[in-house]
Amino acid sequence: MRCNINLYYLYVFLDKDKIPYYIGQTLYYKQRKQSHNSRVKNKKYTSFKYEKARLLIREGFPLKIKLLHKNLNKKQANTLESYYINKYKLANTLDKKITKKSYKHGLCYTQVYRAWVNMRARCNNPKNNEFDNYGKRGIKVCKSWDKSFLSFYKDIGEPPSKKHSLERINNNKGYSKLNCKWATMSQQARNTRRVKKLTYRGINKTLVEWSEELDISYTTLRKRLRDGWDVEKTFNTPLNQHLHLLTYKGKTQNLKKWAEELDINVKTLRDRVNKSKWGVVKALNTPVN
Repeated sequence: MRCNINLYYLYVFLDKDKIPYYIGQTLYYKQRKQSHNSRVKNKKYTSFKYEKARLLIREGFPLKIKLLHKNLNKKQANTLESYYINKYKLANTLDKKITKKSYKHGLCYTQVYRAWVNMRARCNNPKNNEFDNYGKRGIKVCKSWDKSFLSFYKDIGEPPSKKHSLERINNNKGYSKLNCKWATMSQQARNTRRVKKLTYRGINKTLVEWSEELDISYTTLRKRLRDGWDVEKTFNTPLNQHLHLLTYKGKTQNLKKWAEELDINVKTLRDRVNKSKWGVVKALNTPVN
């Protein structure tokens, strides 16, 4: 009969320089333990819970396994594992498809590597959800990038931040060194085939670019166009500043500052001015019930 108490061992994997590389747990039963265990390099019987640890051993990495703690319950094992991961600053990412090739460059879990994998999948894999917009449309990856991640990494470099992703400068051409760059989502949104450009005073720009140049909210411009306004009226009509600014006793400031100064909820003050159409004096002087 198997014992009902589940005990855990905690191991740390050391590289050839005896530096901590990976923390893993092994589930161990007091009874019938041999049916649950597998042999590792140091000829000890352990059953590794994580697939990564098992594959590291199977692929023959120069690692030594050091026992940290044994006879732990589940809560103790999780707590200690988190402690050692933070202590050694280890990236405890799990991946069931680890191979020896993925560790040649040491970047398999980085943002730039995921960008390379997703780029090739969009262009080469018909089962990919985005294949119709890329591979099927004739968008291809250049030979050097398609064959080698290191070539891609050398040409494109590290992304400036986590908000940046890979963008093609010309949407009708494929992925290559001359046609790709790192860009944020807002920058890429201006460069899609679905974005419509508006011509005003002989200049053709997207609505986002016009919003930045005219200093008018993008939402305001879009609403005006949806309401049937033409481009001239949309861009030339100033904002209704009187709905946002109030002048009282020679002092002009927005609703938020008046609300803070008079200790009135800004929503209450806005409703008085916009919905109830109160005058400035009444709106600012009437106490809140």
